[in-house]
Amino acid sequence: MGRKWAANRQSLWNEFNDPTKTRDEIIKNVPIGIDKDQWARFVHYRHKPSTLELCRRNKEIQSKQVIPHTGGSKANPRRRNELLLETGKLPSRGQLYIETHKRKDGSFVNEVAKTIAEQIEVVLTQSIVDESEVSPLDVVGRVVGIPIDSEPYAPIKRSFLIGVAVVASFGYSKERDGSWVKLVKEEFGYDDGFNYNKELDFDATLSK
Repeated sequence: MGRKWAANRQSLWNEFNDPTKTRDEIIKNVPIGIDKDQWARFVHYRHKPSTLELCRRNKEIQSKQVIPHTGGSKANPRRRNELLLETGKLPSRGQLYIETHKRKDGSFVNEVAKTIAEQIEVVLTQSIVDESEVSPLDVVGRVVGIPIDSEPYAPIKRSFLIGVAVVASFGYSKERDGSWVKLVKEEFGYDDGFNYNKELDFDATLSK
């Protein structure tokens, strides 16, 4: 039941959370198939001030996305490795971009993402280099780096012209920040990492 619980807890919360009810009333309304003690702990967690603040910050970050994606919270290095194991070929960053900007029905999240994906597909068919190598000059860097003078697309152009950094976030205690940053950089290949429970300004942290 653990995997099912982890996969469905957000949808369960969306379904069973009622702002008009008290915490105790929500706890009593246990979803079918979920242990009542597990549900009670989860409701308490969702009502913690730190959890409410984290949800608020996540919504704020999502609202600032110029181009939304459908990749969820899974890191691209992990996604690339899964596709490598599945297909035997290391996918390019362009293939990952296309995959993570489509909805389940195959449509793109918006017209900007569709235009970029179409340009990526054209470049991939013409490329004579190994596009599986991540670089500011790979297919995504070349396509998104095309001069775009008007906002809100200019920040996208600037980010790829200077290169992309893969940053991990974690929520462990402050005393272990250093060891976790070292772990994600040396063991998992991230460029950097930060504790989202410690940082108050995500924009300032990510721009360092």
